[in-house]
Amino acid sequence: MSVSIGVDTGGTYTDAVLFDADRGVVCSAKALTTRHDLAVGIGEAISSVLQSYRGPVSFLSVSTTLATNALAQKSGAPVCIVLLGYPDYAIDHHITEQAFGEDPVVRLDGGHTVEGDEQQPLDLAGVQRVARDYGTKVRAFAISGYFSVRNPAHEQRARAVLRELSGLPVSCGHELSSRLHAGRRALTTAWNARLIPLLSELVAAVRAVMAAEKLRCPLMMVKGDGSLVSAEFAQQHAVQTILSGPAASVVGAQYLHGVDNACVVDIGGTTTDIAFIRDRRPVVSADGARVGGMRTMVPAVQMHTFALGGDSAVGVTDSGELTFGPERVVPVSLALWQNPAARAEFEHDAAAARDGARNGGVFLGLSAAHRRAAGAEAAGAEAAESAAAALSPSQLSIVRAAGNGLAGRARLLSEAESAYRADRDIRRLLQRGVLMRSGFTPSDAAHILGRQRTWNRDAAELAAVGLYYRARCSGLTLFDLPEHHADAAIAVAVAERVILRFVSASAAALVAAAICESTGEEVQTQSSLARALIDSAVLPACERGAADALVTPRMALSCPIVAVGAPADCYYRDVAAILDTSAVVPEHSEVANAIGAVVGQVRSEVAVRITPLNGGEVFRVHLPAGTEDFESLQAAEICAQQQADNAVRQRARAAGAAEFEVTIQQHRTSGAVAHGEMLIEITVHAAAIGRPQVGALNHRDGQPG
Repeated sequence: MSVSIGVDTGGTYTDAVLFDADRGVVCSAKALTTRHDLAVGIGEAISSVLQSYRGPVSFLSVSTTLATNALAQKSGAPVCIVLLGYPDYAIDHHITEQAFGEDPVVRLDGGHTVEGDEQQPLDLAGVQRVARDYGTKVRAFAISGYFSVRNPAHEQRARAVLRELSGLPVSCGHELSSRLHAGRRALTTAWNARLIPLLSELVAAVRAVMAAEKLRCPLMMVKGDGSLVSAEFAQQHAVQTILSGPAASVVGAQYLHGVDNACVVDIGGTTTDIAFIRDRRPVVSADGARVGGMRTMVPAVQMHTFALGGDSAVGVTDSGELTFGPERVVPVSLALWQNPAARAEFEHDAAAARDGARNGGVFLGLSAAHRRAAGAEAAGAEAAESAAAALSPSQLSIVRAAGNGLAGRARLLSEAESAYRADRDIRRLLQRGVLMRSGFTPSDAAHILGRQRTWNRDAAELAAVGLYYRARCSGLTLFDLPEHHADAAIAVAVAERVILRFVSASAAALVAAAICESTGEEVQTQSSLARALIDSAVLPACERGAADALVTPRMALSCPIVAVGAPADCYYRDVAAILDTSAVVPEHSEVANAIGAVVGQVRSEVAVRITPLNGGEVFRVHLPAGTEDFESLQAAEICAQQQADNAVRQRARAAGAAEFEVTIQQHRTSGAVAHGEMLIEITVHAAAIGRPQVGALNHRDGQPG
């Protein structure tokens, strides 16, 4: 029996699975994600799955949002970026103050030509000066040499100097991408350097958790393409863990259902992530991962993200249309389940709506992080005061009210001396993370209809009643019911309409993602006509005016849907019906990401290129360590294949693979000339695929496993 542990740190929960290679999932556990220290939630989840298991563990693998969040928030560690030989015309929009922020950028002589020849001698004195000037001001260095993918010699020499003089991590562009694009490669290298200290801290924290549990086994990380690498390799190539979590969900979904081709949907509390599987592998973006408006040169799963989650705030526009998100709120059913004493607040809000109040439906409470910081999860006002140090008197008053359980936002504004000031204070407290918002969500609608039975249905019904009466008071006929219906019937009608609209919005998201996958057109840039056709095809008849429509298109998805994530079973069978396909919500789908973290394979790739020089008199092989010239193409091809094979084997071992298979493919690029064809380039591509190396000791008593 080979048992391993998979861990995924999501936005809300950290999941862990104990996985048997022969039997599959043995057990799973969830813990709240502790964003201030991810290791806390990871430790709780790991401890839970190990409670009933005392045997050896082969390896532990983690997928993490750390790199993705840092890139999205532009919050990496401070670094110094060194550009070698970059001419003025190569300083494009990728190398900007917006991209690099306040990090220093130093341009030095050096670099190479497209053929791999030295264009200028490397300014070694300048490199030494950089080490002295910035070695105590930053946490890592990033080096990007002009055409370093054709000849990495200058990057390698500069790295040796910076490491020797500063002792800091150094990231080199040629090790992260073999593709040409000086600007994007510099950006990718800078972000890799920024992420190295952050990922190193996470690895150290996870190793501390493993030591506490007496787990002496390899630690692996999930890359953005779904493959696994050793923690040591990941620390040096940290940027490759961008989109680690979404990639793990796709790999986990494929394992759970075993499908060759499918649309994988991962629905969480905040977003719906959509990806596709072809030939049992995630479709990977060749252009690199895009996060926060920036695109790196690191291959990652092609992911389409929409602000549709089970905890998306339900809203109503002035024209009577239901909206979802983009902000996430705590479902009212969860809020009352966690704070039973707050029932009166929900009843007050519903009663006010019946009496004609147009504002309401939003509830405020002290955030979980501030309750934990106060050291008393249920300490009420005392915890609120402790967490609210340095707040203004008006802010403190709001925090005290929210700290006693939950407080309706409308009531707080009506009771405040200045509604304007109270509204401003509430917004600031929400932005600072002192307060959390609760409101009606699709998860609450699912509770009313019995599709979900996790939390408190009464709160969901009260919030639905409030939503109904506020819509009526505003003159909207969104929920078409006769007068004097019982609250229970009103709640069901509201929930049915919310679920219907959420399902149609989810179907529209799938169609938009599929169109992007087929045409390459970004979802955000699809034409208004395309979006109108999608809406007409998937919207319920009550919202698209079907009786007056001259054209009623239908759309079908040509592949099955594999839906994962805790809320998936509530919605995606209905989504599949709209799109004339099938949907599967496999067993253990709620921990698919953690499963993907443990069932993935180590995959390493190396590309070696051959370019002709002097009209084909010489053939240059661009190797990972430099260049080598040959007079015959055959000799160059033999060298390229041997070196690619050796390099990919070394990289696979460094990435944590024990045994692996190597495949080598060769691609020839030629151009038409007057008398035939001219060789432009030959690319020798080597790939190694295998499972992680295993080595375990009994985690309880330290005996060999």
